[in-house]
Amino acid sequence: MTLLTRIGAACALTVTIAAGVAYAQSDVIKERQDGFQTMRKQLGAVKAAVEGGGPADAVIAPAEAMVAYAERIPTLFPAGSDSGDTKALASIWTDRAGFEAAASNFRQAAQELADTGRSGDMDAVAAAFGDVGKACGACHNDYRGK
Repeated sequence: MTLLTRIGAACALTVTIAAGVAYAQSDVIKERQDGFQTMRKQLGAVKAAVEGGGPADAVIAPAEAMVAYAERIPTLFPAGSDSGDTKALASIWTDRAGFEAAASNFRQAAQELADTGRSGDMDAVAAAFGDVGKACGACHNDYRGK
């Protein structure tokens, strides 16, 4: 194998690897965007139950879906997934502990909402829904661009 052939093979391998990494990054960006759109729908279902006066147990399934997604949030922002079609701010990676704490706060608020839904108390459900909104907003303020 000549030197030129080796250089060409190395270049081809480098391009292939780079393309694979870029594709993987776009996949995780799409996955997290799709997940957050689903969370938006779950929040809409909870809002409809709160504004409609119940029943309280109507919030359980959407809240549990939010809990499950919240547990995955940190894994959906791996290093290198900060470029492309994303509103993720660099602070996700530079303040990782804060970001993970914000995701945990969202998870806890969603769990409280699910638990409150089981109580049947719509006033408590409305308050818990407000706490979920605050947890979402806190994360968006620090870690999501406009």
